[in-house]
Amino acid sequence: GSGTVKVSGTMVAGGNVNLSGYAWGPDGNRIAYNADQDTNGVWEGYTVLPDGTGRLKVSAPVVPGGSIGTGNQGLWWFGNSQRNYYMGEAATLGLVELFTDIPNVAGSGVKVSGTILAGGVEDPWPTADGQKIGFIAQGDTLGLKEAYVVPRDGGTRVKISPAIVAGGRVVGIT
Repeated sequence: GSGTVKVSGTMVAGGNVNLSGYAWGPDGNRIAYNADQDTNGVWEGYTVLPDGTGRLKVSAPVVPGGSIGTGNQGLWWFGNSQRNYYMGEAATLGLVELFTDIPNVAGSGVKVSGTILAGGVEDPWPTADGQKIGFIAQGDTLGLKEAYVVPRDGGTRVKISPAIVAGGRVVGIT
């Protein structure tokens, strides 16, 4: 067809869609976006069918004062379209944690990063098979950023970086 279809929901006064926080699913079946659609200033994650129907709030509940996917962060897709992932202060104010959700299940967001000591999660990346997600964070030792991998729906995270000297950090994983 032709024409323009509005896929975001009705916004509250002052609400907006994050301009860098939306993406088509790799299989083309859903669009993920984050917006302060229901409460002005509280950014949450949504998915919707390309025709604008089937809109769902999929993100985890957000603590008072928290948000997900603000700034240049949004909802990203695992390559197999079975999960979204995003970062935000949804569970703990002051800590950017990692979450995943099932794109066609409302309220399915779950924190997967485990305990973060300070700062927050950086550089999340899903594995090629879509079963796990990796990230960098201060997860075991305050002041040390190390690399971890965790099952996509949560569970036990595994540190994959070697021992790091005080003041050191992982700068990337290839």
